[in-house]
Amino acid sequence: MQKPRKKRRLGRKLLLILLLALIAVLTWSALSPLPETGVTEMSWLKEIPIAHRGLHTSTAAENSLPAFGDAIDAGYCVEFDLRLCASGEIVVIHDANLKRVSGREGKVAELTLDELRDYELINGGRVSTLQEALDFVDSRTPLLIEIKPARGTRELADKMLPLLDAYGGEFAIQSFDPWLCRYVKGLRPDWQVGLLDNGLGFGPAWLRLALDKLLIRVCRPDFISYRYQAILPAMLDDYRARGTAVLAYWTTEDQIASGDYLERADNIIFDREPLIGRD
Repeated sequence: MQKPRKKRRLGRKLLLILLLALIAVLTWSALSPLPETGVTEMSWLKEIPIAHRGLHTSTAAENSLPAFGDAIDAGYCVEFDLRLCASGEIVVIHDANLKRVSGREGKVAELTLDELRDYELINGGRVSTLQEALDFVDSRTPLLIEIKPARGTRELADKMLPLLDAYGGEFAIQSFDPWLCRYVKGLRPDWQVGLLDNGLGFGPAWLRLALDKLLIRVCRPDFISYRYQAILPAMLDDYRARGTAVLAYWTTEDQIASGDYLERADNIIFDREPLIGRD
């Protein structure tokens, strides 16, 4: 009967050691200087509102070519998401499962491109490939391309590189995965690569700052896309001084209409038509 007790005591000791190590790392991160970041060299990342998954409405599904066309017509940049399907093509889709956007179960990673073509999106249209999206946009507006964290993201990145090398328009890459951001930047140093940071949005500022610094330290992003509610205003001045743009997503309509988001960010990635004037 002694062995289970010894195992429990050992388990508690290991947990305590891990907890103390985590506290030590977070404390070091909080007290350390802000990690080095890159410079946002593309002015559109700071100046032109970016339509999240296109300008999607009840008649144009998110991440669909019609939604991209509507965003272009309205004068916005376009953001969209990438995943790999089972047959190896890069497809434009946000969710790992098609249920929410099509009403039918189906995991993107387990479906071939031909099988994906059988899924009709709820607001019309079908899933397109990255190449089809690039051909459709055809340099008419800048693209903010998000690689979703998943198995095989490096394979996706490797397949994406030649397609974007051949593309004539402006684009930037972003991901929640800081190691993937670092990987892409290492292969294409001249590209603009940004970190998506969901942030805690709660808790003491030092803890939120410590976690942000850890992520930023991995990849040295050229810009950072923060969930609006998680942005620490005190950090914005430091980033701006370095020339690193801060984009905000999940902004509310009131914040957009009043322009309040500009107090925390240089630009927005929005889900609905902004109520702000454009030149």
